[in-house]
Amino acid sequence: MTSAPSPATLPDWGGLLDDRFSETPVLTPPDRASVVAAGDRLREVIPADAYDNHAEAFRIAHDWREAHLVPMHRMLVGLSARARSVAPDAIVAGRIKRLSSVRKKLRRSRINLWDIQDIAGVRAIVPDMDAVQEIVRRYESGQSRHRWAKSDNHIAEPKASGYRSHHLMMRFVGDGELAALNRRSVEIQVRTRLQHSWATALEAVGLMRGEDLKAGEGNADWLRFFALISGQFAEEERQPMVPGLPEERAHRLEEIRHIEDQLGAIATLESYNAAIRRIGTVHGARGGRFTIRFDRHAQSVTVTPFYAGRMGDGAEAEGQDVVVVEVDRIDALAEAYPNYFADVTALSAHLRKMIQPEEAAQEGIRAPGNHKLSWLHDYLNRLRK
Repeated sequence: MTSAPSPATLPDWGGLLDDRFSETPVLTPPDRASVVAAGDRLREVIPADAYDNHAEAFRIAHDWREAHLVPMHRMLVGLSARARSVAPDAIVAGRIKRLSSVRKKLRRSRINLWDIQDIAGVRAIVPDMDAVQEIVRRYESGQSRHRWAKSDNHIAEPKASGYRSHHLMMRFVGDGELAALNRRSVEIQVRTRLQHSWATALEAVGLMRGEDLKAGEGNADWLRFFALISGQFAEEERQPMVPGLPEERAHRLEEIRHIEDQLGAIATLESYNAAIRRIGTVHGARGGRFTIRFDRHAQSVTVTPFYAGRMGDGAEAEGQDVVVVEVDRIDALAEAYPNYFADVTALSAHLRKMIQPEEAAQEGIRAPGNHKLSWLHDYLNRLRK
């Protein structure tokens, strides 16, 4: 397979290869035929010397993604209000799917670019299942100006990986000049903190290992480990488990302990968080759009404010993941996207409680309820001395 070209070898197309959006968001999306054709071209693995031949396809795909910015923002505002009326401490965030992720999805399936439903996504993280169900009920009963299209309940029917979250597919409804963006899809994910700790830890391990564990690809022991943990969490929340797991809790715990011993999973998870250098951390109370650049080779994460027209400094290099996100509170950034900070402390705390209950009790470790984990960092620092 042809490897991805480095940024130095790629043409400068004003940000078409990364997440650099214009000062004025696209309000007239490309037509369906153009978007489908562009996706078909970008589905291919493109050699470095052939990028110029695909410039128009990249431009169309870029404009198509950018046409989802306004719908994402409007949906984020509505979700924030609804989630916080149910759970005042809810965490709400949104993102536009990276072009590299879009191309990966095109290669994995025969879906066309126009029909990808999650180019724009917003997420609410809430304390418990009661809050999840109430937020979902409000959308499904029509309590939004935007149109609810369908639901995928991955809590009632978990994915094979163990992933659990409730997805709502919404269609944007706008007036005036925004009417041109009508029917743009925005995916809303509603999940509990327990489900979020699992999902983001899976992504963080995948990022650090360079494996797409989220898609079920990579080390079989890690994949089985996460499926088993998902089963434990599902039982705790009194929800269905992924098929194929031992029915008895004791048998699941026995297998978790065995795989943890083989992988050194807890030590590995905690070492990830310790290893990552944080660069350009943004301070302040206000939210907005930010760029998160995760570099596995340099073991660093860089956070910078979003400046329209100045996003990124080139295409993603090998070993990098770059994403544009939006949060309504800056202090929610790391909590909503801990995977990009390799922050898996929430899951490791649950794991210690799960498989080392006596030691956890002695140290006062409990499953975190609000991701305020300074106590855990202090504990780990004491262990390292």
